[in-house]
Amino acid sequence: MKTIPVSSSATFLGVNAAIAAAAIAGVAALVERFGLDWSGLSLFLTGFAFFYAGNMLFLKLLLRLFPIPEGVVAPGTRTDYVVGVYLLFFIFYIAPVSFSRLMPAPFTSLWYRFLGARIGKGSFPSGAVLADSHFVELGQDVTLGFNCVLTPHIAAGNGYSYGRIVIGDRVTVGVNTVVYGGVEIGDGALILANSAVVPGTRIGENELWGGNPAKKVKVLKPGDRAWNGAPQAEPQAWNGEKGLEIARGV
Repeated sequence: MKTIPVSSSATFLGVNAAIAAAAIAGVAALVERFGLDWSGLSLFLTGFAFFYAGNMLFLKLLLRLFPIPEGVVAPGTRTDYVVGVYLLFFIFYIAPVSFSRLMPAPFTSLWYRFLGARIGKGSFPSGAVLADSHFVELGQDVTLGFNCVLTPHIAAGNGYSYGRIVIGDRVTVGVNTVVYGGVEIGDGALILANSAVVPGTRIGENELWGGNPAKKVKVLKPGDRAWNGAPQAEPQAWNGEKGLEIARGV
């Protein structure tokens, strides 16, 4: 695991202390201004909401002012410092939400968009995890299977690097699949379940990939059961012997 610089830890603790103080002051001001007669639990929950929102807004501002570039993070640089601060916020405030699976499906897209992901129309990553969301781009009508993980960062020892994940339109990524940084997936492609798409992989349009590491299986064509390319004028019938033929086409 990457070693987090002392300066990053100090910044994280300092920011949290300042935001905690502001949250307490905000709750006190609410109680005084409106004469609220809240219980201790209500006061705590309101203060925590202020505290959490303040931390997330600070993180957004940090990444806006000092965006993390793609590539290897060199130790001792400003990027290394920013990544250290970001990792602490990710561990304490982002991961518990993204990995919990407790967020209702309609809100997952809003959550990941807030974190910086670009998500096209008809794509709902409700059962997936988008780590480092600001490095993820999903096209339209993308299906991400349950427990699918998109992880733009690569960690090896104390080394760390980031790469964008760009997924085209009408792509299906199977359950329990991991997609690493620097991967590009073309329109209509299908990644089979339990696969691992290694860093830097380029998957073409309508290609079927699978395995660990994932490798190209075939190019999908209209009539294949797994076809997810551009809509056809005449939908394929799937019944009787014809249905079996289409199913075998996977």
